[in-house]
Order: sequence, then structure tokens, then C-alpha cells
Amino acid sequence: MIYDDNDIPIAMFSYLHFPHPKSKNIKMGHRTVINPNYQGIGIGNRLIEFGAKDLLKKGFRYLATTSSPSIIAYRKQSDKWKCTRKGYIGKLGKTSKIAMAKSSSRYTTSWEFINNNNENKES
Repeated sequence: MIYDDNDIPIAMFSYLHFPHPKSKNIKMGHRTVINPNYQGIGIGNRLIEFGAKDLLKKGFRYLATTSSPSIIAYRKQSDKWKCTRKGYIGKLGKTSKIAMAKSSSRYTTSWEFINNNNENKES
């Protein structure tokens, strides 16, 4: 959780352990929430990558699925992320009321954080 100078929450990021039958070292992105007053300036991506770098240092893999157009665009151009699954719109399509309330009506992608860039990987 990140707070401003007045102790008002700016952003939070969470992840869960991913119960995989063979790989026991996977963490999965769960939720990233940014205060509307601070959206659009890159805090979310920086916060996610800060957490993912920490997990990599501890020997974990970090995976995440998103339907956010801005996060998808950022990860497509970044060498820190590897796309593991591209776009999916569920069987219910975009017209079902149930689908509209779930990610099944949106384009989603899955990613693995690999931090493969020219920066100092210890930072």
C-alpha cells in the first residue's frame, strides 16, 4: 500500500500463491488498485514491477493476467514481460449480461515477469 502525505491511500498491489501441481514457486497477480486521482501516470506498472522484482529475488516466478488496455500496451513494448497467452473472449461473447460483468467479455492476456532488460537487475 502506498499513501500520500495526508495518509490517503494512493495504490495497492497484491498477489497470491499459485497452487500448481509441479511448480511450487509461482505467485500470481491478484489485484492492483490505483486511487483515481493518481491513475494514468504509471504508478500501477511501477508498483507491480517492484513487487515482481522482489519475488524474483526470492526465487519465485510472477505471473499475471490482465484485461487493462493500458497494461497490455505497456507489457507489449516492455522487455521485462513475456506474453504467455494472448487474447481471449469467452464462449458467452460480448452480448450476454453475465459476460459483461466478467472478463469473459474482454480481451485478456497473461504474462510472466522476466525482468530481461539492460537495467541493473538488483535494483
